[in-house]
Amino acid sequence: DKALQMGNDGGSIPGRQEMVKQKKIEKKVNADLVAKARSSYCCLSKEKLQPPLAVDKLGNIYNKETVLKALIGKAMPKGFRHIQSLKDITTCKAKVESFGNVTKILCPISQLVFNGFHKFVCLWKCGCILSQEAINQIPQNKKSCLNCSKEYKDDSVVSLNMSPEEKKKIQEKLLETNLQKKQKKTLMKKEQKAQNAANPANAENGKEEFEEEKNPADASTYTNSEVAGHKRPSQSVLEELKKKAIYRPPSEIFY
Repeated sequence: DKALQMGNDGGSIPGRQEMVKQKKIEKKVNADLVAKARSSYCCLSKEKLQPPLAVDKLGNIYNKETVLKALIGKAMPKGFRHIQSLKDITTCKAKVESFGNVTKILCPISQLVFNGFHKFVCLWKCGCILSQEAINQIPQNKKSCLNCSKEYKDDSVVSLNMSPEEKKKIQEKLLETNLQKKQKKTLMKKEQKAQNAANPANAENGKEEFEEEKNPADASTYTNSEVAGHKRPSQSVLEELKKKAIYRPPSEIFY
């Protein structure tokens, strides 16, 4: 009887879903859609690709203007923190055509369209974007771009079809390198500061030299030969030198 009366007291009876822990349903990302999007849209702004284009060492393609704005405004998202200056990207020389409302990159040699499936690379030194099919035509004994004839090395070829795992690995290396450079720069500044503190005379000499550059010697100290070997003095200095019969224009100087 008690079993029959269960649930009539305003409570609830837990079902199987509440009693048994179930695995979370993983959202599957459509790899085809991602590949197509990467080939037509800026990785940073998600806007349609518009030349000039840029590529980073992970093989991501950007609208260069978007990258510049993010660097100037110091608003680079965390996922793109491996880009700290213009040295971390290369400006692309890409053949671009519009297909309806979508901008596509074409290989100038093979005429293949970069759609995320055909393998493409960017030659970092010259910025040319070529298909792997075109790269395979280059002789091994003479590595030069088929588009601009500029020579390149194998380690300067950036794939535009990297997997997420490959990109993560390269990004970690780039971040580590950037951190080491930053630490080295900070250390050098500290050492310079310590040297200046230990030798105040050196710091004062540097300061005096700077002041001398800001405040050149009085016009009366110039001689005719000294003036001839320097840049033309200002008009006020010229007037003062002429009054003291020290200065003559270079055209009037005879040796």
